[in-house]
Amino acid sequence: MIDYRRGERYEPDFVVETTTEKLICEIKARNELDDPTVQAKAKAARTWVSYANEHARSNGGKPWRYVLIPGDAVTESASLTGLVSKYELQEIKGLAVAA
Repeated sequence: MIDYRRGERYEPDFVVETTTEKLICEIKARNELDDPTVQAKAKAARTWVSYANEHARSNGGKPWRYVLIPGDAVTESASLTGLVSKYELQEIKGLAVAA
């Protein structure tokens, strides 16, 4: 669970562990990507990822990344690597924020 507003928490859709990293993957309808709640959750998740990465660096763990994926991008032919590569960088309230 990730805190994103005072007293509000959310649970990401997927947490994926690969051989080299850990990913928080959030799937949303394309028309909801700019929704203020979705953006607040994305910002909170990226903050959480930065703290998790500090901990991982100090303790020899795998790095974390956050990716917000439009639902229509998830197809039978889409790979996790491709989706992460394409959607790792998202706009949050007008500022490009790298995961």
